[in-house]
Amino acid sequence: MRNTTKQLLAVCSLIAMTVIWGSTFILVKGIVRELDVFWFSFLRFAGAFALLALIFSRRILRADRATLKAGVALGGLLAAGFILQAEGLRFTSASNAAFITTLYMVFTPFLGLLYPSARPSLFSLIGLGLAIPGAILISHYSYTGVNIGDLISLACAVAFAWHIVLTGEFTRRHSLVPLMGIQFFTAALVCGVIALIRGTVTFAIPTSEWPTLAYLSIIATGLPFIIMTAAQRVVDATRAGLIYTLEAVFAALFAWWLAGETFTPIAFVGASLMLGGMVVSEVHPIARYVWSKVMG
Repeated sequence: MRNTTKQLLAVCSLIAMTVIWGSTFILVKGIVRELDVFWFSFLRFAGAFALLALIFSRRILRADRATLKAGVALGGLLAAGFILQAEGLRFTSASNAAFITTLYMVFTPFLGLLYPSARPSLFSLIGLGLAIPGAILISHYSYTGVNIGDLISLACAVAFAWHIVLTGEFTRRHSLVPLMGIQFFTAALVCGVIALIRGTVTFAIPTSEWPTLAYLSIIATGLPFIIMTAAQRVVDATRAGLIYTLEAVFAALFAWWLAGETFTPIAFVGASLMLGGMVVSEVHPIARYVWSKVMG
């Protein structure tokens, strides 16, 4: 398969993934009212790991030391990001948390400068210039003042930016399945140990929450991160970060649809700028693809 076709498939896969992720904010906001953040995060990652181990246990067990180190590093950042995200949702709205989290698009290009293969293209930087004002507009539409939940969500954005950059680096050097398995296991282990220390381990979970847990573990964690890890072999970190901003747009739509959170005209302006930024970032690869088809 030609590289341009691979890139388009990867971009489409990442966009589909943002729809799934966008649906999780309002669900997590509801479930952390019932469960401790760390115990909930353990259940989420343990479920994702169990699915992967059930299918690919031999490949995971054959991981070499370098892959093990990479997976542990990604797992630590993954745990930090999701714990901070869930904790932030305890104190702020699903929409605010989603849009503040998308500020990882600001941090990703600068962190990517540390790695030659992750350095942003000109089109990605132009797209970033559109997306940042969009995030500012859209994240202010429902503020009643910055609160602790917003600040926690900002810390979450930094953790996810590091995760995006390192995912791009590690997927070029290591086998996909072991990297994902070790990552999920590490994230589950970190969250589980903290939950044990805090004394919040419980299986007295309302029956109504089990389908949500299953969805968050398998459909919204296991599957998307496999897609993400595979796609970032051909999509650079800055472009990936811009695509991931769509997660916030879908999060706001789901929050409006499922929970009645306000979505005003200024929010649509911000969302449009963010979408525009993503489109601009894809101009170069799309143009190359069209040119290759025309020229045969």
